[in-house]
Amino acid sequence: MLRLRKFAVQSYIFSYTQRMYSVPPHETSAGASSSNYRTPDPKSNNLYERLGVDKDATSAEIKKRFYDLTKTHHPDVGGDAENYQRIKESYELLMRVDKRKLYDSGMLSPDGKTNPAAALVGIAIGAGMGVIIMVGLSYVAGMRVVHVFLVYLFVTGIVGSRTIKRKGIKSLILTAFLCILANANWSSGCGLQVRERILGSGLATVEVVGPKNSTARVTTTQDGRAMGDAIDLPLSGPLDVTTVSVTVKDPLKPWVACALFRGGTTNIFRTTQCVSVAAAPLVVGGTIVTPEAGKN
Repeated sequence: MLRLRKFAVQSYIFSYTQRMYSVPPHETSAGASSSNYRTPDPKSNNLYERLGVDKDATSAEIKKRFYDLTKTHHPDVGGDAENYQRIKESYELLMRVDKRKLYDSGMLSPDGKTNPAAALVGIAIGAGMGVIIMVGLSYVAGMRVVHVFLVYLFVTGIVGSRTIKRKGIKSLILTAFLCILANANWSSGCGLQVRERILGSGLATVEVVGPKNSTARVTTTQDGRAMGDAIDLPLSGPLDVTTVSVTVKDPLKPWVACALFRGGTTNIFRTTQCVSVAAAPLVVGGTIVTPEAGKN
């Protein structure tokens, strides 16, 4: 009689275990077949080897595998309690998507604890890649790194509306698009041109226009060398022309005038425009000749 009761209790526990860890039909996959499984090694330090599944196994395959192993390794059916506990811990960790990613990257140990050395290396690599990406976006968009980063935070939903939250490459593409669009719109009000030149004197007048409360740093170069100090000019708006006189070292050679425009809140926007100026004509005996003809 006692044996029958004991058998009944064991049968009840086993059936309860089956219901607890069973795999619903809609969660199984076509690829979750026993042919994808290997012999489990509960004493292994590798979570996948403990369950006998591949590293790229799906959650459905892992769940089904745990269900199969429960039938043979559960203590109520004669399995080793320690081995079953290790199998259960492996299953619970691998079924957590976030923890599984950390484990696969080496930042999480098999017992679920964070690996300090791997975590520091991962953080350092991630931070380095983040800086490189932000610098690249800053260069492409023509904005400061800190401002690009703020736009990225807004896009990913960390700052601002959660309704436009994006992840991964989508957030980077959207960040670059918004930064380029904003900077292009602001830059459309900037302009640089050489309006007047005094024949043969080596003097020229450079005109710049830009949005209100912006600045322009004008530089001139000839043969790759600066012809003078940079000149900082405050700008009053796209309708107000600001002029500056520059001295050309050799009027018989072409030269380049450039202006670096900055503006917006905390100088968030910037753009550079350059104008190539041809060599000035030379007056010889009342006749105007080109520099090329003068050399001959």
